[in-house]
Amino acid sequence: MALDFSKLFDQLWKEVLDIITTGAGEFVEAAAADAKSFLNKAKDDLLALTQEYAAGKLSDKEYKHLVWGLKNLAEMEGLKQAGLAQIKIDELKNNILLTIVNTVKSFI
Repeated sequence: MALDFSKLFDQLWKEVLDIITTGAGEFVEAAAADAKSFLNKAKDDLLALTQEYAAGKLSDKEYKHLVWGLKNLAEMEGLKQAGLAQIKIDELKNNILLTIVNTVKSFI
């Protein structure tokens, strides 16, 4: 079965939006913009990693570790400028990355 990354990426965005709407409070707009920016920056890396994972070239642990390595691409500048506490920003980043891993696992 071929990996439909476009469909997966759309699903990732929906899942990330769910996290943002429940976890960003009054900062939903800034969080959505930052998350979209992160996903767009990470898209090529996510595609390559997901293809390797789907082909069995990466274990669950390796895939999760490599996705977590993309965390630095999630700059969340809008949330910083909006004044959200750094600990809350880090929590959102972690939840986004965990959602990516879990969504990919359920998709494959």
